[in-house]
Amino acid sequence: MGAAALAAGCGDDQAAHGEAVAVIQPESDGAALVLDAAVITDLAAREGVDAEAAREQALDVLRLVAARRDELATRATPPTHPDDLDPQRRAALERATLARLWLDEVFEPSHGADDIPARVLNANMADPRVSRRLFHPDVWFVCQALVMPAGKAADGQPTPVPGAPVDDEVPADLEQAARWYAEAEDAFAPFVARVQRLEPELLGGDCALLGRLVGASERALGDAESPLGVMALRYESFAFAPSTVQGFDPAWLEQVATLDGPGLVGPFPTNFGLHLVLVSKIEPANLADASLPEAELTAAREAQLRHELELSWRGQELMASLEDMRARRVVRMAAGLEQER
Repeated sequence: MGAAALAAGCGDDQAAHGEAVAVIQPESDGAALVLDAAVITDLAAREGVDAEAAREQALDVLRLVAARRDELATRATPPTHPDDLDPQRRAALERATLARLWLDEVFEPSHGADDIPARVLNANMADPRVSRRLFHPDVWFVCQALVMPAGKAADGQPTPVPGAPVDDEVPADLEQAARWYAEAEDAFAPFVARVQRLEPELLGGDCALLGRLVGASERALGDAESPLGVMALRYESFAFAPSTVQGFDPAWLEQVATLDGPGLVGPFPTNFGLHLVLVSKIEPANLADASLPEAELTAAREAQLRHELELSWRGQELMASLEDMRARRVVRMAAGLEQER
């Protein structure tokens, strides 16, 4: 298949086409294929792309047409016109064009964001999963590697550091806690050094790398014969909103909340172990509670939710419309068969 020549600009032969911005000349004999500026403008508006992307799309089509002409020119008995198509191919293109016309002029104008029914909006607005994802205060995405006492307490909660002042019922032994932290720091040090060497890679992605590092490391640390007990290396990943969080260890929250962007924090101690925390992303607040007067907040949330739902709702409506068309066509055909009988 030959390559077509491409030229930019417009000449006398192109004036009839309007404002020509490019010309493709097939290698075989035949009229040049002219790309008009109006085509680019229309394509950019229809596809939602910039003028340069629309120009490249249009040129790709013209190159295919030129290549087809070159291919047909090599035949011993070419068709009457070099653009003639196989009847089945022509019928398929005509159906596709009619479908696109129906979508452009009938379906899409009546199925925009403003056409989403109130019942659909209300159902999604009432879904806590949707509201938490779209409307929230600042959200921090974090993961951490931590060294903590192995095993769990009788209530299923993590075992606190021996001697740590967890509650009033168990007397604190600060000397014992200090020995545990010192031993944990020594056991944690090789892993921490490895993580710090990889800090640029960690900050350039999500938490997956830290999780792999923990997974590839020895999970049981310390001396089993030590009176302080065996320690465990653990990995956690979660998101939280500092302004609304409840139940977090205050010492942990105080350390992590000092960052104003992605970064590593620690190692630092809490009553439950030594923590090395990666803040991978901080998602800014978006239409959080009390961020606007109530009426403005409701309107802004509805507008964003309509935008969020538009494509999925339109797709569902399209499938329903096509199914309805099929059903009506079957009914008409069945009625016609009955009449013939």
